[in-house]
Amino acid sequence: MKKKTLSQRIEEYLAKRNCFVNGGELERLALNAGYKASNASRQARQLAEDGLIERDTNRDKKHTVWYKTLKPMKKVAYRDVETGEIIATSYERAN
Repeated sequence: MKKKTLSQRIEEYLAKRNCFVNGGELERLALNAGYKASNASRQARQLAEDGLIERDTNRDKKHTVWYKTLKPMKKVAYRDVETGEIIATSYERAN
């Protein structure tokens, strides 16, 4: 199976949480997936610029950044054709 990109991981994480998430959490997510923490910050900023997630820098006074998904995402299960067993799951944008 193809490895998920960091952007996909961030979007899925925000969709699961469905609330504002501190940028530090996204950095930990990146570290656990084998990426550098700074990559998560850069990818999250890019996703916000592209209009896929919301970025809030005024949420608290500690100079931290918060992110939230804008569009709802739905969980999709992929099943084996022969057995009907779930072989993978992912999140896709709901229309």
